[in-house]
Amino acid sequence: MALCLPASAQVICGDYTELTSRLGSPPHREDKIGRGVDVGNRMVELWTGAHEGWSLIIVRAIDMRACIMLIGQETTQWEVFEPARGDKAGSN
Repeated sequence: MALCLPASAQVICGDYTELTSRLGSPPHREDKIGRGVDVGNRMVELWTGAHEGWSLIIVRAIDMRACIMLIGQETTQWEVFEPARGDKAGSN
C-alpha cells in the first residue's frame, strides 16, 4: 500500500520566529520537545501540545525559514522508545 498526499496538500512556510510563535499560541499551544540536524544542515523539530496535537517542522539554518511538514491531531498515539545504546569499546 502506498501513502500519497492529495494534490491540494500545501506546506506552510515562513520565518522561524513567527511560525514557532504561532505554534506556541492558542489554539495550538505547542512546545518544542525535540530537535536534530540532518546532513543538509537543516534542523528538524518536533512540537507537541497539551491536547496531544503535534507538528514537525524543518528549518533552513542559512536563513531560518521554517516549514511545517507534518501535523497530527489529538487522536495520535505515541510510543516512546529509550535511546539505543551500542556496545562500549572493549566490552565482551
